[in-house]
Amino acid sequence: MTLLFKVCLVIANLSMNVLLINSMKYVFVHFHYEYPLFVTSTHMIFSYIVAAMFIHVLKIEKNHVVLSWWDHLTKIIPLSCVAATSIACGNMALKYLYPSFNEMIQTTSPLATVVVAYIMTSNRYNYWGLMSLFPVCFGCIFCIEGEINFSLLGTFFGFAAVFLRGIKNVVQASLLRDQQPPVPASSLLYYQAPYAFCIYIGASLAVEGLTPIKILANYQENWKLILGVSATGLIACTFNLMTFTVIKYLDAVGAVVVGNVKVPVIFLISYLLFGSSVTLPQLFGSVIAMSGVYIFNKYGTTCDSETIKRCFWLTKEQIAEFKANKETLPLVKGKE
Repeated sequence: MTLLFKVCLVIANLSMNVLLINSMKYVFVHFHYEYPLFVTSTHMIFSYIVAAMFIHVLKIEKNHVVLSWWDHLTKIIPLSCVAATSIACGNMALKYLYPSFNEMIQTTSPLATVVVAYIMTSNRYNYWGLMSLFPVCFGCIFCIEGEINFSLLGTFFGFAAVFLRGIKNVVQASLLRDQQPPVPASSLLYYQAPYAFCIYIGASLAVEGLTPIKILANYQENWKLILGVSATGLIACTFNLMTFTVIKYLDAVGAVVVGNVKVPVIFLISYLLFGSSVTLPQLFGSVIAMSGVYIFNKYGTTCDSETIKRCFWLTKEQIAEFKANKETLPLVKGKE
């Protein structure tokens, strides 16, 4: 996979993320339809329909994998529950914390995902991959401005969302990359969407009641609202497919690293397009974060727990050469 393909994939994913956020905000504000749980459940309907068309109608997905009931029970259902709980914890954190402080907590996602990957898989990152995470995380913190408030409960929910998201990414990466045969992005969305829909619609009925359904049922008066909700559903489906594709090609940690870049990228775009004010800490943080992403992409990589004992201090290219040539390299200090 070329660097150009990676860059285009990441830019498209970040663009769809921003478009999804703004389209949902438009529905909430313009139509006064503030039912996020129900709207999210409709996203799962669109995701399932589109994925099913890719697989069964258009036959675009040639490598569709049929999962067993055991895979559904041990992987897909827990994955859907973890994803839904992560979103719930993130929303609860915003209830107790200012968005700026919560965003600072969320920038630790790469570190949390590495910890989860070490616990749940045999993949290990080399020195360069691990060290690059610190400038990515802390560089983004410098880009965030706003009043810092502290709430123990809000902080707990914030870090819970971070670690649950790490678990979700690691499990998705294992299905998309490591399982034999690997599950294609559209197939994973096809399997995960129905369970996610049940979770979100159940939560919507419990919290929001029947009101959002009754409003849409009056389609003659609210047809513009229906079009707006449908548009967010198609955008969400596209974003989900792109997110799975990013995880497939960049692994769980790589996907979170490039996801973190949205903080300085959004700030820089606001400056270039809208002339937003720029502070020295924001500029400094952007440079630091981008340098961390460059180091991760250029020198960081993963390998199994046995190989990392010999290759921990090597770069991506050196480790690739070691694997290709089967050379016997000296153990790192402390492993001799």
